[in-house]
Amino acid sequence: MWNLENEQFAELIINPTLTYYHCYFERASVQTDRGLGWRNIWRRLQEDDAACLQLLRMSFPCFRNLCDILQTNYGLQPTLNISIEESMAMFLQICGHNAVQRDVGLRFGRNQETVQRKFMEVLTATEILAWDYIRTPTRQQLMRILERLH
Repeated sequence: MWNLENEQFAELIINPTLTYYHCYFERASVQTDRGLGWRNIWRRLQEDDAACLQLLRMSFPCFRNLCDILQTNYGLQPTLNISIEESMAMFLQICGHNAVQRDVGLRFGRNQETVQRKFMEVLTATEILAWDYIRTPTRQQLMRILERLH
C-alpha cells in the first residue's frame, strides 16, 4: 500500500480516525437515573409557586395550560419516557435561563441528545403557535405608534 510499517500505519491513520470517531460519532451514554431529576423538579413545581415562577418563569396553572394547548392544537406529543411537561420545562430552562443543553440534561437526568431533540420538538410547536397569536402590525398601526412617540 504506502510502504508504511504496521505501527506507523496505526499511528498515522488508524489512531486519529478512531479518536475522531469517538469524539464526534459515538453516542453519549444514556443517563441511568431515568428522569429522577425531572421527578424532583415536578414535585417542587406542584408544591411551591415561587419555585415554579423561578424555574419556569410562569405560574403552575399557566404552565399546565400552555402544555395542554401545545398538545391539543399544535401537535406536541409525549413519548414513552418523557411527558410534554418535561419537554416544555427543558425548553423553558434553555430559553428562560439561557441554560446550556448539557446542564439541562444533567438537571433533568437526560442525555444531551434527548434534550436537543425535545427542544426542537417544542420549538417547532411554539413556532406554529406564534403564527396564531403574534400578529405583525399594519402600516397604519405603525404610523400611530410613531406619532405617539413624537
